[in-house]
Amino acid sequence: IIGWAVEDNEVKYVPDVSKDSHFVKHGIELTTKAECAIPLKGNDKIIGILDVQSDSVNAFTREDIHILTTVADQISAALQNAELFGDAKKRAERLSAINEMAETVNSTLEVDTLLSRTYTTIKRLFAFDAFYIALYNKKSKTVDYRISIDRGIYQKPSAKPLDKALISTVLVIQRKAPLNLDNVQKYREEHLDTNHWGIGEPPDTILAVPLRIGENVTGVISMQSYSGIKYSREDTEFLAILADQVAIALENARLFKNLKSELIRRKNLEDQLVQAQKMEAIGRLAGGIAHDFNNLLTAIIGYTDLLLTEVPDDYTKDELNEIKKASKRAALLTSQLLAFSRKQFLAIEILDINIILKDMESMLHRLIREDIDLKIVLSREPCLVESDSGQLNQIIMNLIVNAKDAMPEGGKLTIETANVELGEDYAKEHFDIKPGFYVMLAVSDTGSGMNVETIKHIFEPFFTTKGPGEGTGLGLSMVYGIIKQTGGEILVYSEPGYGTTFKIYLPRAARGKHIPEQDENHKVSGNSGTETILLAEDEDVVRRVTARILENAGHTVFKAGTADEALQFYKEEGKHIDLLITDVIMPGNLSGTNLAQSLLDKNPELKILYISGYTENTIVHQGVLDDGISFLQKPFTPETLLGKVRETIRGN
Repeated sequence: IIGWAVEDNEVKYVPDVSKDSHFVKHGIELTTKAECAIPLKGNDKIIGILDVQSDSVNAFTREDIHILTTVADQISAALQNAELFGDAKKRAERLSAINEMAETVNSTLEVDTLLSRTYTTIKRLFAFDAFYIALYNKKSKTVDYRISIDRGIYQKPSAKPLDKALISTVLVIQRKAPLNLDNVQKYREEHLDTNHWGIGEPPDTILAVPLRIGENVTGVISMQSYSGIKYSREDTEFLAILADQVAIALENARLFKNLKSELIRRKNLEDQLVQAQKMEAIGRLAGGIAHDFNNLLTAIIGYTDLLLTEVPDDYTKDELNEIKKASKRAALLTSQLLAFSRKQFLAIEILDINIILKDMESMLHRLIREDIDLKIVLSREPCLVESDSGQLNQIIMNLIVNAKDAMPEGGKLTIETANVELGEDYAKEHFDIKPGFYVMLAVSDTGSGMNVETIKHIFEPFFTTKGPGEGTGLGLSMVYGIIKQTGGEILVYSEPGYGTTFKIYLPRAARGKHIPEQDENHKVSGNSGTETILLAEDEDVVRRVTARILENAGHTVFKAGTADEALQFYKEEGKHIDLLITDVIMPGNLSGTNLAQSLLDKNPELKILYISGYTENTIVHQGVLDDGISFLQKPFTPETLLGKVRETIRGN
């Protein structure tokens, strides 16, 4: 009846267990005849049970039970007093340890002695199976395990790079906060795919705290248990207090031992700072004039080479060679100043992005993994922009690396280029874009995609969705700045589960902007027709404007807001339809690709034109873009729409 007494929190007495319904119902058999269970209460909670049994039936009178209850109260009080005494003793021991550590701070300047005393103090106060004290060098990102003990066996001191250190060390250093895990296995399964947890095999529990000086972590103290020992919140707080004392002592020892070298180092740092400030000022000046200055040097070197081929005497040639050498040294000096000050500048020139991508293709294949299928789809026409080839390379590589990281299990990575015209309507929706001719560079992946909240912050400095130590959050910020500097724009199209597309629009170079023949070939009047078109588009404004463009060109258009609606209409009027124009991703259970396949099953001769905000080849993984399939990327102009319609209907 012990559980019964605990559950009801009251005295339970059974005078004859053989006749008690509770015992009979549950088949409980006792060698005794009568039983009395009395809760031991302390601070409004049960801390134990006083259970008394007898070989006689009706063994306990009411007075007996009253006496037993009084005894139970006395036992409860005694237990509470013992617990309070134990807590007081424990607090006294810990207070003494703090005082000892404070004395150590003032008396010990030898690091190994300090660490040894620290271990002795902690061992006296805590139970553990493994223990280590590690010192962290932030500059070199190395961890020095000065004391490592695994189940009584001392390990040799060892230094490791931070990325090779124990996970408990890494987490504490990165978070700058204590780590108390009472179920390491569960945490590993939920957070990290690694076995590098313990000195030996992964422990059951871990308590680790940082050694901190201000905001800097200088080391870690950790205890691990392989026998299920759990550490309380009070344990964590106390060990953190000790760690603060140890950190101070270590800092004092370091300062004492390296006082002269520290002063020299600081003096050198001051000199370097002054020099760096001078060089930065020079770098800023050089950044302003570098382009023109290098042009002048190029002219000097060029004319010198010309003269070298014309002058007859060796004396003049020697002097010209000296001029040439001095000019090259001047150009090298400017380059070095810019590199030292880390001043990014754009060496503007007319570039064909198609050629840049062709030159980079082999390197990009090496950059990604074998489980990623890279496809580069280049415009048939040159994609000319005024930009810096080095910066364009950085943009492409950053986007490729991000795409690779978004596909840890492999996938498809597509790079596309195109010459596009962005009209007034598109510019109204994107305030940083002016109407005109642009070169589009798109990088698309079939990874996990991003939600709306992530997209809002994707270009913010230091924002990253990668794990600790895997990214700085500056890659896309840099890409954004370079593109803005060249008068361009970068946009993101992404949905969870549908991958991500980065579209970059760079102003088309001057000699690529005015192509009269191209303008003449895209007159609306040259793309008129009388065909009947079924338009499936879920966005009302897109559906209306697309239909109007088609109708103005002479087409008959039937509009549908969903794929299901389009399918139902085709069942009724299918014989009159010449062309289906459908968005790739549609709301509901039926996508644009499913709709197209359903209609093709009914009429294999039906022409299909896909439209989407995603770039052309991002839908390869959905089975859409096989050979001969027509696709038009949003945004599109009337000319491009009608031209694509005519091309699709003609089967070009």
